[in-house]
Amino acid sequence: MIKINSNLIKELRSLTGAGFLNCKRALIATSNNIEKSIDYLRKNDQCNAYNRRNNITKKGVIFTGINDNFAAIVEINSETDFVSRNVFFLDFANKIISFVLKKKITELSTLIDVFNDERNILISKLGENINIRKLSTLNGGVDITLGSYVHNMYLGCLVSLDKIDKEFSKHMAMHIVAYRPKYIYIKDIPVKLLDCERSVYLALAAKSCKSNKILKKYVDDKIKKFIENIVLTEQNFLLSSKKKVKNILLEKGIKIIDFVCFKVGE
Repeated sequence: MIKINSNLIKELRSLTGAGFLNCKRALIATSNNIEKSIDYLRKNDQCNAYNRRNNITKKGVIFTGINDNFAAIVEINSETDFVSRNVFFLDFANKIISFVLKKKITELSTLIDVFNDERNILISKLGENINIRKLSTLNGGVDITLGSYVHNMYLGCLVSLDKIDKEFSKHMAMHIVAYRPKYIYIKDIPVKLLDCERSVYLALAAKSCKSNKILKKYVDDKIKKFIENIVLTEQNFLLSSKKKVKNILLEKGIKIIDFVCFKVGE
């Protein structure tokens, strides 16, 4: 009788998502050869996780949470919207964000390792590839407010402020989800990016043979609009569209320390 090492069973389960007994039978049949065991399971249609490991996963959910001065946002992906709304999939996502908050996990690789076996079992159960795709965190502290907002489990945001104001932190997170800026301040924009945009607008304006004065105004207006689209503090505030975010912040005496925004599949 071939002696089976429990660690080999665990490894095979992690790779394939197959059940304990099926993995044990495969290892016995192949004299403890992992690669041959995978083929054995595939031939017996007991290897859904392995078969689906390369399937594209662009659907899914965004979950956020805040606990003990620690905020986290995760993206869990599936192949279809149908599976991303399945109760088992959502329970899996909830379990992940709860674990992240409890253990204050900051590395995606750690999260993937911890939940790999459960992920493979879920792949076998739901018949689709599932991936833990992204993780980001922010830290709070004395006089620092952490805020979060998720829209339809599709768009999510974390934000940190340098003043205690929980209501405003949520409103700011809502704004970021709605307008999806890339930078907090103009100074954060890479010089190369602005130079590139300016050169494009100059080339477009030159084709219309505008005068230098008109050309300059055209390019300046385009750059101003470009900045407003990507810089948080230059945008009109979601809940007070006649005021820019920078004006609201000035009134409240608040600065934005950092933010993170996820969109499913991006």
